[in-house]
Amino acid sequence: MIRRLQVNDPRLSRVRAAIRMQPRARATAFVLIAGLLTAFALLFAPPATVTYDVGKVADRAIRAPRSVSFVSPSLTGAERDKAVAAVPKQFATDPAIVVGASSRLNSAIGAIARVRSDAVQTRDQKLSSLARLTEAQISPALAVDIVDMPPLEWDQLAGGLDSALRTLYGQGIRAEQLDAVKTDAVKALPGGWTPRQKNVGAELIRQNLSANVNVDQQATILAQQDARTGVVPVQVQVTAGEVVVREGDVVTALQVEKLRALGLSNQGVDWRSALGLILWAGLVAGVLALFMERYATEAWRDDPKMILVILSLFVTTLASRALLPAHPVLVYYAPFAAVAMLLTVLVGGRTALATQIAAALHIGIISPRDHRSRVRDGRRRGDRGEYRGGPRVPARRPHPRPRGSRRGRRGRRSQRNRVGASRVRGDGDSRSCVPHSDRLRAA
Repeated sequence: MIRRLQVNDPRLSRVRAAIRMQPRARATAFVLIAGLLTAFALLFAPPATVTYDVGKVADRAIRAPRSVSFVSPSLTGAERDKAVAAVPKQFATDPAIVVGASSRLNSAIGAIARVRSDAVQTRDQKLSSLARLTEAQISPALAVDIVDMPPLEWDQLAGGLDSALRTLYGQGIRAEQLDAVKTDAVKALPGGWTPRQKNVGAELIRQNLSANVNVDQQATILAQQDARTGVVPVQVQVTAGEVVVREGDVVTALQVEKLRALGLSNQGVDWRSALGLILWAGLVAGVLALFMERYATEAWRDDPKMILVILSLFVTTLASRALLPAHPVLVYYAPFAAVAMLLTVLVGGRTALATQIAAALHIGIISPRDHRSRVRDGRRRGDRGEYRGGPRVPARRPHPRPRGSRRGRRGRRSQRNRVGASRVRGDGDSRSCVPHSDRLRAA
């Protein structure tokens, strides 16, 4: 059937001819085939040892096959939640509330003063007019105190209420403190006032009191964000042989994270990461195709060699994905060098080098982060000369060589020869130079 299609189907013949003759079609085919195969290898997940989820009862105990260190999202999130909960609410004072309250109080005092000073109205009419005021709510008992108050007491009352009001607002009034401040409003009035003055003044102040300190949501959110970002990620260390999950225990989020860090449990499908790996595979395949088209033209035009390059890249990536992250050390014992030697013999050295570089890029993408950080930290410690186990060997310092040593005399002699070589011979030929030592021997 396949042979009949290859012979009789004209579309396949045109596609094969286009791939062989047109460079753009050949590069597109290479990128599609190599990109899809390597993307499949990158997305390949080895079968998980367990499929435990949070809240599930473990049916068997699991021990850590190796040591691993990772950042725990659950513990870090719990610490961040604690830090956010410990942040106090941020409050802000609204000065407009004080200005409005003072303005309303002065308006009420002015309206009451006009009623008191009205000589046309009788006492009962003044009581009725005070009850109908819109600037303040005057009860009948309070209206009697206002009308019967002597002018001197009223002048003291009208002149001291605004300062008493601002004194109460100066301390800051929150919503939960408003009732208590209204109850103790009489304490803000001068102690020498009469009970009638204090009664009227306290009531007028109570009617103009409101909370001027409110929760600043924006500042509170910013403080919580600062507290959240200030939490150091919690690092969890799992040692080889440690019991990660015990039989019969309810699996927690931390145990699931340990299993995933050890490569014993799959993390599910992350579509964003999958799309990123597909794009990465296509990019690497495109760069490899451009390299071969320019610097390995003979292999680029040979179909079997192209197929061998694609299969070598796919096999290397798939083998690395099968070993990582469960066996980050075993991957160093895989015979990847044999693939490079095979490509060097059958295809060419440049193509083998480019293919191995592409495979190394894929291996670097799928390598566990904790293993790369440990290797990088170990190199840094080695560069700084820190102790990393084993016997301490003191560093050997070069001893200064004596001035009259054999090597010192030889160095000075060669320096004299170089200086003498720059002098011109005495036979009149200014273009030829001979060493000074040869001139001495000739003499």
